[in-house]
Amino acid sequence: MKKTVAVAFPTSVEARRQISVSLAGIARVVHLQDPGFAEELPTAEILLLRGWRHELPEGAIREMRRLEFVQCLLAGVDHLPWSDIRPEAVICSNAGAQAEAVAEHAVAFLLAAAKRLTEHDAAIRDGFFRQEEKSKMIRGSTLGLLGYGHIGREIAKRARGLGMLTLGLNRRALGDEFLDEIIDPADLSRIAAESDFLVCLLPLTKATNGLIDAAFLGRMKEDAVLVNVSRGKVIDEAALHAHLRNHPRFTAALDVWWQYPKAEGERPYTQPFHELPNVLMTPHVASNVPTNSEHVLTLALENVSRYLRDEPLRNVVIPEDYR
Repeated sequence: MKKTVAVAFPTSVEARRQISVSLAGIARVVHLQDPGFAEELPTAEILLLRGWRHELPEGAIREMRRLEFVQCLLAGVDHLPWSDIRPEAVICSNAGAQAEAVAEHAVAFLLAAAKRLTEHDAAIRDGFFRQEEKSKMIRGSTLGLLGYGHIGREIAKRARGLGMLTLGLNRRALGDEFLDEIIDPADLSRIAAESDFLVCLLPLTKATNGLIDAAFLGRMKEDAVLVNVSRGKVIDEAALHAHLRNHPRFTAALDVWWQYPKAEGERPYTQPFHELPNVLMTPHVASNVPTNSEHVLTLALENVSRYLRDEPLRNVVIPEDYR
């Protein structure tokens, strides 16, 4: 008997067609919008979901008695209701699905911060023409990558073209032709001290929550640029705000946040970052490009097919990092 794949997010006509073609002949598929989905869900063996905690009604995943495999559309899995998922279930993220888009955003942050683009634009709008302001040189500078996975590799590839020296921190000690040196995770102080530009790419786990704290920031160069395109809570919010306030030549560029607004006028932070001139901010849009949705779903479905065919899986998550 074919196993059932429960698709736990609203699907367009195009997405339903894509799912149908990808899983034809190897699985039954039930969709969130289908009549009877709630009755089918408890007996489904495979769950395809975005990866947000409240994606399904409270307790719905806990009732999935036959759940074997969970595939997320998101690269990060910190939002999953971990206590509700059967311990026996295999869980996979979708790491790498958004790598190129996020890498481009990170590099745009680097360039904008180095050349002080937002400051110059704001000054001219206010009637000032400050040609004496100095920018940072990209070529010959050191780029630190906190996490060297799919996104890190795409950033390093682009950084190589810009003439940067690249240092990558990766607990699996993986490197390639775009990385000049692998940094051991135990040597955080070195990558903090040597980086002119530092990009945070770490997943939010028990070990990384608040990892970039006051001590870490204190080891960084006075005029360093810190970019975060991973998860807001990897950086200690109060420590970053204080560091930016006390070190005006230091710059932070943030696309991810500590909280997410539920209404217009709310801010994605508790500290007044908007009062500081040395912060660049975007509303978690690094992966928001027109072609990304289809690509993300394609990679997730490929992994579901791999599971159904008993083939090697991509991006298997270590539950102990989160539970």
